[in-house]
Amino acid sequence: MPAPKPIDRKEVWAIIDQMRGVKKLLALCMYAAGGRKFDIFKMLWRDIDLERRVIHTLGKGGLPEYMDIPLELHKEFKSYLAHFKETPPRDELVFPPVKGKARWSITKALQAAAKKAGVQQHVTEHVLRHSFATHLMEDGADARLVQEKLRHQKLDMVLRYTHVARKRQQAASDKTFQRPDSGV
Repeated sequence: MPAPKPIDRKEVWAIIDQMRGVKKLLALCMYAAGGRKFDIFKMLWRDIDLERRVIHTLGKGGLPEYMDIPLELHKEFKSYLAHFKETPPRDELVFPPVKGKARWSITKALQAAAKKAGVQQHVTEHVLRHSFATHLMEDGADARLVQEKLRHQKLDMVLRYTHVARKRQQAASDKTFQRPDSGV
């Protein structure tokens, strides 16, 4: 299955800035932590360690996995928790289904936010996850780190993200291997 086309950082943040509340938190979990939709919807409050800034999940095959909580996501979790009168029970879902509505409406929320933000590309949860991986590669993360962040079992799955960072690599090569007197 080919990887979806990523969107650039400005587009990601323009979309996220159009979202509010639980939908914004969901989008941040998918982008900032590289979470899979199904893992995020199974998350319990006990899985989130805000002090250590990590989310514990069970990945494919039931193996324990961890997602980092970057500062922006940490801030959003704190804001989300502030709306509760008391701390939610540890065994409760972070994103429980809303009566009469599918939990998967995040896709519609992303697409609506993308439209408001002027992003032309069709945006899904997987596009956010792929954009996260691509941005890591563009920032110089090696394939093993991206593999760990996305919780892929095989390195082959990560190598498909490398083609996207190609333009950046080419620009670095051009800059490194120019003649000192070229004036460029």
